Amino acid sequence: MRVNYNKLDKAWFKKNQRLLLTLVNMPILGKIFRKTIRIKGSDKILILEPSAHHELVGYHDDGRQKMKSTHYTHWRYSKAIAKNYFLVFLFAHMLDEVLLDEYLPQYSFGHYDTLTVSSETGHGFSNDTCDGYMQNNPSGDKSWGITRGINFDGLYSTFWTTELQVYIKVGAINNQYNYMQRAAMSFDLTGIDSSSTCESGTKARIYVTSKFDNMTTTGLSATEWIPFDHPGDIDVFDYTDYVYGGDWNDYENAYNYGALSYSGISTSAWNEMSLNSVYIENSFGDILCTFWQIYEDWDDDEGGLDATQSNECYIKWSSADSSNEPEAVIYYTPSYKIVMMI
Repeated sequence: MRVNYNKLDKAWFKKNQRLLLTLVNMPILGKIFRKTIRIKGSDKILILEPSAHHELVGYHDDGRQKMKSTHYTHWRYSKAIAKNYFLVFLFAHMLDEVLLDEYLPQYSFGHYDTLTVSSETGHGFSNDTCDGYMQNNPSGDKSWGITRGINFDGLYSTFWTTELQVYIKVGAINNQYNYMQRAAMSFDLTGIDSSSTCESGTKARIYVTSKFDNMTTTGLSATEWIPFDHPGDIDVFDYTDYVYGGDWNDYENAYNYGALSYSGISTSAWNEMSLNSVYIENSFGDILCTFWQIYEDWDDDEGGLDATQSNECYIKWSSADSSNEPEAVIYYTPSYKIVMMI
């Protein structure tokens, strides 16, 4: 028996916000609580959500708050609380059963169903966001247009593993390809009011595990980050997203959104990508969906490039199923004063 973290949803966090903020901001015990639920940093936290926490990092000259929020692609804090405080939930629910439900129902914890086993398999899903990568594996070597998905004719798959990746592989024939992979990650920004202002310093952080490029031409110059309107279910990426990405017509603006140059990427290390505050701000109050692919001369080129058989290029980084999960770090000025519930 274990706590089903899906029951520790936004409503649960909102209902218990006062208690959670008290615990996380206590002088000594707060450090222990932060460590057990995997919160980084020591600044005062004003908002705690299933997949994000919001810290007060300073004030503007006019007194407005400066906030920093860190977002993950899954319910990181719901999972940590469910795992590390199982005995607390068990005691509370036993107390409900033997005493409170019958004699003092007004004090009942009312969460006995949280002890049911979670149906989630741990691949990065939550009820709102996810991460993963999509692969087109054509039957035999295919043209660039087919591999990219413009004229899709292949074997499509979606993967939820400990790594995300962007990948291109040339087949047994020059200038023909036998698979391509794109990654996608989504972040829940509904905890930031849509009228708030995004500030400089906003970035994406990914832990790159490996990279490789032996293309004979320009090859892999960068992996790009593109915000997009997710056409399918909000908590899963599928075939429609792969094709949608392959038909993206705004590649020339990719560096305006954010990109990591291949030469500047360090492996077995965190890599940070500055993000354009204008595009981030447009997603405040909503889900931010991001699409990752190999940039320039490759995935943005409908004609493809000259390529030698069996050559390949890729970048791989850790997913939500690893200990180094992708992060979106947002600096913002709220449209109203956030008052900590204590």
